[in-house]
Amino acid sequence: MNQAKEQYANPLFRLPMTFIEIFPVGFMIALISAAILRNPKVLPARV
Repeated sequence: MNQAKEQYANPLFRLPMTFIEIFPVGFMIALISAAILRNPKVLPARV
């Protein structure tokens, strides 16, 4: 635990680790929303 604490104090280590933790979740949400919004029945065009 002490080694992880020392590593996480370094900003050059913390930035990529934070990105790796958050990126997969955001990527999956983007893919799911793109798949849903691709269907024209979800948001029909108003005329």
